[in-house]
Amino acid sequence: MDPITIALGVFFFVVLFILGLYYVLKIAPESDRRKRIRSRLLEISGPDAQEIEAEIDLMKKNQMSEVPLFNRLLSNFSQSNQLQKVIRQADLKLNVSTFVLLTLVLGTGGYLLSTQLIQFLALNLLAGAVACAIPFLFILAKRKKRFRRFERLFPDALDLLTRAVKAGHAFNTGIEMIAQEMPDPVGKEFQITFDEQNFGLPLKQALFNMIDRIPLLDLKFFTTAVLMQKETGGNLAEILMNLSHLIRERFKIQGEIRTYSAQGRLTGYILTCIPLAMGFTISFLNWNYIKPLLFTQTGHYMLAIAVFGQLLGYIFIRKIVNIKI
Repeated sequence: MDPITIALGVFFFVVLFILGLYYVLKIAPESDRRKRIRSRLLEISGPDAQEIEAEIDLMKKNQMSEVPLFNRLLSNFSQSNQLQKVIRQADLKLNVSTFVLLTLVLGTGGYLLSTQLIQFLALNLLAGAVACAIPFLFILAKRKKRFRRFERLFPDALDLLTRAVKAGHAFNTGIEMIAQEMPDPVGKEFQITFDEQNFGLPLKQALFNMIDRIPLLDLKFFTTAVLMQKETGGNLAEILMNLSHLIRERFKIQGEIRTYSAQGRLTGYILTCIPLAMGFTISFLNWNYIKPLLFTQTGHYMLAIAVFGQLLGYIFIRKIVNIKI
C-alpha cells in the first residue's frame, strides 16, 4: 500500500480516537449532570412541570458540536446551518460534528479498502466519495420517509381541525387537539406550533416556522388559507374541508401516475443491476476472463466509464418517471 495512504488512514483514526476519548471523559459526564439537573428542576417545579418541559424542547439547539473548537469551526460555514436544518427535518438526534466525523471515517475507510482491491486512483476516489455519501443519503431517506408520513396523516388532521371549528372551538384549541390526537410527525409538529403560540409567538410566525421544518406544498396551502381567512374573514371550516378534499384527490392522481410509471422505474432498476449481476456471474464461472478488467490499466478506465454511465443512465430514468403533481 502507498505510504501516504497509510499515513492518512493512521492520522484520521488517531484523531477520531482522541475525540472519542474526549467525549467519554469530558462531554458524557457533563451530559449526565445536565440530565440530573433537568430532572431535579422538573421535580420541584410542581404543576408548571409541563410548561417548563415544553420551554426546554422549544429552545433551539444552535450548537453544532459539544466540542467548542469544532463548534466555532463549523459555525464559519454556511453549509453547516443547512445541514443542521436537514438533520432536524429528519428528526434525528445527531449534531453536525458527529455527522462530519462519521462521513470522514466512512470516506477514508472506503478509499483504503478500495486501494486493496483496485489500484486505480479514479475508482479509489469514487469509492471514498460513495462511502462519504452514505450518512447523507441515510438522512435524506429518513427525511423523505417522515415527510411522506406527514402527507398521509395531514388530511386526517385537517378533518379533526374542521370538526373542532364546527363545534365552536377556537383555532388554537383545534391545533392543540391535533397535537394530542394525531401520531408523529403531525402531532409533534403541531405541538411545537401550539407551544410557540403559548410562549407569545404570533400565529403567522408559528405557522411559517412549521413550514420551515416541514416544507411541503400541502402545508403551505394550509398556512396560506388560514392566514387569508384571518385577514379577510370567511368560513374556516369550509375552507379546511375543501383543502382536505383537494389533498386526497391529489393523492389519488399521484397513485395513478405511480401505477402508469411503474414499468419505467422497474426498467431503471433492471438496467442498473444487470451489469453488476453479469460481472459477479462471469467472475465465478470464468475468473481468467474477467481478470484483465480488474487488474489492468485499460480495464480500470473501462470500469470507471461504465460506472459513470450507469449512474448517469439511472439518474435520467428517475427524472423521466418522477412526475410531480
